[in-house]
Amino acid sequence: MARETIEFAFLVAVQHLPPRQRAVLILRDVLDWPAIEAAAMLDISVASANSALQRARATLKDRLPPRPSDWGPAADPAAAERALL
Repeated sequence: MARETIEFAFLVAVQHLPPRQRAVLILRDVLDWPAIEAAAMLDISVASANSALQRARATLKDRLPPRPSDWGPAADPAAAERALL
């Protein structure tokens, strides 16, 4: 369950990235491609790929909660939330 929560949080955060940053992040950090190969795949310079990766990581850092324990639902939803559910 914890792994699924982390995967879901990552997918939600990645959706906030512009397309080029998302592509570079997936190629570099998920698929572990070297910068030169990711740049060639996207038809951009290596410097542009590295810059996009840095911006993507910064955006993810801002979008994801600081602790994985904060990624799940609240421990005790409010009465209004329980009623709605």
